Amino acid sequence: MKADNQKTISIKLKPEIKEKLLHLSKIKDRTPHWIMNKAITTYVEQENKNEQLRQETLERWKEVEQGKVVDHEKVSKWLDNWGTDNKEDI
Repeated sequence: MKADNQKTISIKLKPEIKEKLLHLSKIKDRTPHWIMNKAITTYVEQENKNEQLRQETLERWKEVEQGKVVDHEKVSKWLDNWGTDNKEDI
């Protein structure tokens, strides 16, 4: 992201977290800003993925409730025919 597209935001940290952040920035040879930016970016991206998965799961669950499923026996029979000339549709 270009610097001119970034917006400033402030946060309040507990003193012990701030100390750890400063210590980590020294041993990693990174600025506290870089570490906070990386941590927040990683967290937000992971939470977005989690939310997308949750939404997809809810959509699949609706399909189950509507009976849009294939029973175990049909799937097992279909899988047993994999790699053979006996092609069966589900």
